[in-house]
Order: sequence, then C-alpha cells, then structure tokens
Amino acid sequence: MFRIIALLFGIGAIASAAGLEKRLYVTDRSGISVYDIDHGHKLLRKIDLPGTGDYKGIAASRQLGKLYVTSYKGDEMVCIDLKDDSIVWKKKYGKYADSMAMTPDGQTMYLPFRDEDSWWVINASDGAVKDKIPIGRGKNYPVDPIATNGPHNT
Repeated sequence: MFRIIALLFGIGAIASAAGLEKRLYVTDRSGISVYDIDHGHKLLRKIDLPGTGDYKGIAASRQLGKLYVTSYKGDEMVCIDLKDDSIVWKKKYGKYADSMAMTPDGQTMYLPFRDEDSWWVINASDGAVKDKIPIGRGKNYPVDPIATNGPHNT
C-alpha cells in the first residue's frame, strides 16, 4: 500500500530562489520516493528506511523540516530530517501506530493506535509523549464488528 503527502517547503537547503519548492513524498515497500511537483513529478531521490515497511501513516512538519512515517513492520514511528534524509529517531510507543495528524504549527502530532484505546499527543521535535486522549473502542456492530479496533486514520 502506498501513502502520499505533498509538501511545500521554504526552509534551509530545500528552498529555491523563487521561494517554495513543491515535493511529493510517497511511501513504498522499503522507504520513500520524493518527486518534484514543479517539474512533471520527476523522481528526485529515494529515502531508504532499513528495517521498516508496511507504512500506515505519513506526516510532516515544515517548521521543523521533518517527515514522519509509521511502520507496521517493527510497529514504530520513524522521524526523518529532510535536509539530509537521515533518520533522526525511531520510537515504539504502543500497538499498531496508524495515520497521524500534525498541528498547523508543526510542533505536535496526534497519533492513533488501532489496537489500543487512545490517541497519543507527541512532541514532533523529539518524539516525547505529551499526553494521551482516551476514546475507547469501536461498537460491536452485527456486520463487520469493530469492537476490537481503537482509533485510526486521524
């Protein structure tokens, strides 16, 4: 399965003379493919993420210059520095980290765990857990029961 995020950047080494560069980040089997939206979606590079895979979520903080993916393989969050494509940190929090969302200021992430009963509030700069928001589990419907599922796809 592929997950996609399009980003506009105007920071550091990824800023162009005209201002913002548009990049498309697409997870694939072993990492991330980066495309140049302004030039016919030309493939610019691939970011390898060894030991990870089956990505469930992707988000970014333009303010921090970081990209985040949740990897079902290893069940962890991976933080990537977009200036040099290096892995800043990998963290395992709970069971089945899913698709996260970032606050507009790029400082805080809301991370759901499908096999748990809460969203976790994460500091985007260092991955520290700031809080948890308990929400319970799904209702046990007669068709396609979801009672064993917690939050996902923020």
